[in-house]
Amino acid sequence: MNIDYAEKFINTDRKHLNFSDDVRIIERNSLRIMNPQMLAAFIGYLKFQHRNLGRIYFRGEKKNHKNTIPSLYRGNHITDKTIKIRTSAYEDLVDSIPELYKAYRFKREDINPLLQHYGIKTNWIDLVDNLYIAIWFSLHNNLSNSGFIKIFCEKNENDSLFISDLRNNHSSLSLRPHCQHGISATKAIKDWNLENINFNNYLVATVELPNNTLFELKGEIFTEKYMFPLKKVDNTFKLLSQKKLTTRINEIYTKYNLTDDELGIIS
Repeated sequence: MNIDYAEKFINTDRKHLNFSDDVRIIERNSLRIMNPQMLAAFIGYLKFQHRNLGRIYFRGEKKNHKNTIPSLYRGNHITDKTIKIRTSAYEDLVDSIPELYKAYRFKREDINPLLQHYGIKTNWIDLVDNLYIAIWFSLHNNLSNSGFIKIFCEKNENDSLFISDLRNNHSSLSLRPHCQHGISATKAIKDWNLENINFNNYLVATVELPNNTLFELKGEIFTEKYMFPLKKVDNTFKLLSQKKLTTRINEIYTKYNLTDDELGIIS
């Protein structure tokens, strides 16, 4: 994005607010926000600024990763060849799912983001539209002093992300996405490569949060037990955990000469 929203928020459009030390600019389009109300103010500001362009989504991260890359293409030594092999292996796996599972939810187009939410590495990224869930993923079990929220717009000046809201596209038989307010996004790309795997061209701003009691989320609804329901109540998790899928994944590892973690695991 061409506009520095962090600078514009503090020094122009909301300069009347008494920020004190609660809000500081770290770098271009990056703020450190120490006050929950100021976080809500900045999020509201960004939504209003983008109201004629597209919806705003969040991604909670424990570390301030420089790039936003789908899990399928992450690694220290990624090449175009690696990306091509992983893409082929992943598509092979996706094509196998309807043969393994006859339930309707495994035949629809949204099988890709569904797999993403249950541990398989895909060319989608996880997003949410619920700020509390983003804070949870940023700070829960985070041993460092800070967490981060990346803020994305579904559209930029040139292109649009393809958004799948699993709360609308899947029933509660797939319970995890409903508990996590799960949304996934991908690009309309056939040939993935090093030039297009980064989603930062949709990144609007980054917020650093303090890992302290001001941002603490309490109660059963903010526990891992709630966010990751057990197999006895999450039917999709139960089915995907069956041995036949593990067997198929192992066959694909052998076929494409992959290592044990390149496609992820159901967890």
